[in-house]
Amino acid sequence: MGADRVIDFTQERFEDVIEPVDAVLDLVGGEVLARSYSMVKRGGIIVTFNQPPDPQECEKHGIQGFFVQTKVTTEGFKDFAERVATGNVVPLIDHAETLWNPKTIWAKRPSGSAIGKIVFTLAAS
Repeated sequence: MGADRVIDFTQERFEDVIEPVDAVLDLVGGEVLARSYSMVKRGGIIVTFNQPPDPQECEKHGIQGFFVQTKVTTEGFKDFAERVATGNVVPLIDHAETLWNPKTIWAKRPSGSAIGKIVFTLAAS
């Protein structure tokens, strides 16, 4: 999918195998965020999604930090639904499976073989 380097976080620490980068997009937070500050080049940026970046760490490393929060509204959902309905947003669906037969879906989850979302339906299609 365009990655220069894929890191198996269960086998190695990202800061041990990559060089500093211009930007970090942190979706995890906690320890991962704490380890990320030193991986951003001076003048770079770190963007977090589940906790605000630490201002002291940003200053210490000479980087900018931003916290992004999503506000979910009825209007936003309606806009998104309209975009899906008109084909402007196309969800990537691996397959649909009846809610009453979850074993097939659950078997694909740990294997990583599903590409896209797996959708539960209430009846067989």
